[in-house]
This record gives sequence, C-alpha cells and structure tokens, in this order.
Amino acid sequence: MLHNEGLCSAISSRKKFIKMFSMNLEEIGKYIKWKDRWSKKDNIDIYQYISFNIHPDDILIIGKLLFPETIEIEDCIFLKDNFDDFLYKNLKKRYNNSREIEFEINKLKLYDLFAHCTDTIDDKLFRKIGEFIQFSWNIYFKHKFPNKNIVIEYISNPYNYGDVLSFYVEKQK
Repeated sequence: MLHNEGLCSAISSRKKFIKMFSMNLEEIGKYIKWKDRWSKKDNIDIYQYISFNIHPDDILIIGKLLFPETIEIEDCIFLKDNFDDFLYKNLKKRYNNSREIEFEINKLKLYDLFAHCTDTIDDKLFRKIGEFIQFSWNIYFKHKFPNKNIVIEYISNPYNYGDVLSFYVEKQK
C-alpha cells in the first residue's frame, strides 16, 4: 500500500470523528481588501496572496501551531510549550483524573494568541480560527497517536474569555 493510500484510508475510516472544515477566502476581510486592489480580480488567488504577503518563515511558525510539539508524562499528553512542572504538580493535587489536568494545561486561548493585534476582530473570525485549529489537531493527533482517543474540545464564549481549545486523552474503560 502506498503511503498516501494508507493516510487516505486512515482519514476516511475516522471521518465520522472529524468535523469537516471548510474555509471561503471570500469571507476573509484582509484577503478581500487585498484582492480588491487588483484590476483583474479573476486572475488573483491564494498563491498570489501568499507570494505578496507571507514570508516563508510565517508558514513554518503557523505550522507549529497547527501541528504542535507534545510531551508525554505519566500517560498524559501535553502541549510542550504549555507544560509547566509546578502547575502540573499542583493540578495533580487538585484533580483526581488526568483528563482534567490535561485539559487545563493544554488550553489555547485564542484571545491571548492575538493579544497584540490592534484591529477590531469579529468573533466569527475567532470561531473560524478555532474550528480550523481543532480540525488540524484532530487529524494530526490521530496520525501521531493512532492508539489513543484524543478529544479536542472547542469552547466558544465571546462573553467570558473568548474561544478556547484544549484536548485530553479519553482513557479506555
């Protein structure tokens, strides 16, 4: 079996667990404003946008968000950049299960991720970003940890602290 066939088979067999994600560039304000500057808009696509606006380093940096480094400690999986041993030990004292500990340590708060953005950002955009990252993590974790049931939760609450993503390992019963 070819590598691509195996990956396609793995993804299609898990389709019911993966919420499909779609993105329309024509709904993204920054892309629309950029495209509107061109006289022949029909000839403009995502590749021209990337060529004019995105540095190659940016792709790799965003890749670290979409495909994050993880560490495993005591049968738990954590985002490497979020892990703090002091916090981990305190959470172990507070919670009886690893699910709660993983969920707390693995939180990614989208408002914090864009804390220095000075533009006014519509909450719908945060929702799309959250769904996009959730979709990416679903595929990535299923590939990286095929024998673990990793649950990625996306919580949208613009009235509290905004959109939050986190994950934990659902233990076998």
